Amino acid sequence: MGFTVLDETLYAYVPHLSLGFTRVAGHGVPLDSDGEPLYFQAVLTGPAGYYDFMVAEG
Repeated sequence: MGFTVLDETLYAYVPHLSLGFTRVAGHGVPLDSDGEPLYFQAVLTGPAGYYDFMVAEG
């Protein structure tokens, strides 16, 4: 659909959808080969334009 996913270490953002994902987790979750949690642990849904500043900085 043409959306840009900005991936920063433990967080990923989709600016024009105002979605943010994190793999930061507590203990006892399955880990990927890189040592980070295998799945996203939380999703932030923000108001329209919430992450748009991320595109302007990039």
